[in-house]
Amino acid sequence: MSAAPGRAIGVDQDVPGILLVGGASEIGLAIVRNLLGDGTGRVVLAGRPSHRLDVARDGLALLGHDVTCLPYTVGEPTGQVQRLLRDTARHCGVVDVVVIAVGTLDAGEHAGVEALLETNVVGPATVAEAAVEALCAQGHGRLVVLTSVAAALPRDEILAYSAAKQALDTYVRGLDRAARSRGVRCMVVRPGRVRTRMIDGLPPAPLTRDPDDVARSVRRALRTGRRVVWVPAVLGPVAAVLRLVPTSLRPRRLR
Repeated sequence: MSAAPGRAIGVDQDVPGILLVGGASEIGLAIVRNLLGDGTGRVVLAGRPSHRLDVARDGLALLGHDVTCLPYTVGEPTGQVQRLLRDTARHCGVVDVVVIAVGTLDAGEHAGVEALLETNVVGPATVAEAAVEALCAQGHGRLVVLTSVAAALPRDEILAYSAAKQALDTYVRGLDRAARSRGVRCMVVRPGRVRTRMIDGLPPAPLTRDPDDVARSVRRALRTGRRVVWVPAVLGPVAAVLRLVPTSLRPRRLR
């Protein structure tokens, strides 16, 4: 699949409509900018009202896009999520791509596993299901969901996060199998370490990438309809090999 100059990859109209859930996400915003390329689009940024969300809106508007912010908090019930999608459709006309970039390694000092699971799997899975229903109803569209390399290689030190991302990854791939016959495709993106606020204060790690690296990989994958994207790509074969190695024999940081 190729795109005309200035036109977004993976969309079906001249002025593409994109919903980013997790509207202040550095990776999510990089994906939106990369998909829109040199053209203009209608964009909805869904997230908790904040200075970062305002900055994200203003940055896209400076590039010439028609941008609005809609409130969204992880864990909202299905009815509220469906309202978000209806409001998005009113702004965009047609929603071509839904990007879900929601997640955290740390839900707060006093939060337990329940909060981590709510943020990393229950909330985004609720949005993913509602988004697929809406896209199927219009007969086309793409769903892009950020999970993690931890979905394929769970680690003991981030066990709840790994389990949540694994569950979300599995669920979205199941949605893809059900939705393809109705003109909709779903993609999971499994980044390794990415230079964002989430890793502030963590020690350096090999294969760390920038948000724009993730965005370029997503754009390429939308051309081909791939269901799983590793960033960087080498993580795919690395994960396949490590799954054959007993956990006790892996390097400590990979257990």
